Amino acid sequence: MRVHAQPGSSKSEVADVDPWRNALGVRLVARAQDGEANGELQRVVALALHVAPSTVSLEQGARTRDKTLRVVGVSLQEARQRLGGHP
Repeated sequence: MRVHAQPGSSKSEVADVDPWRNALGVRLVARAQDGEANGELQRVVALALHVAPSTVSLEQGARTRDKTLRVVGVSLQEARQRLGGHP
């Protein structure tokens, strides 16, 4: 799943689909330092998908805003349905 993280936001939430990046936009309160935002990203996406945070892993993009996440046990189609049509 492609994600565009927006650290330093006022609220942590799944925001929208970024059509230019073809990625799910996720706002994060955590700042982008010492992996804080990455951990929060995994928790926010897990909550939105109704899965355990341990099933969400960061595959690419540990040091960038554009990331690829893997969610164990949820197909991309099922993830889209749970997110209300988001990628």
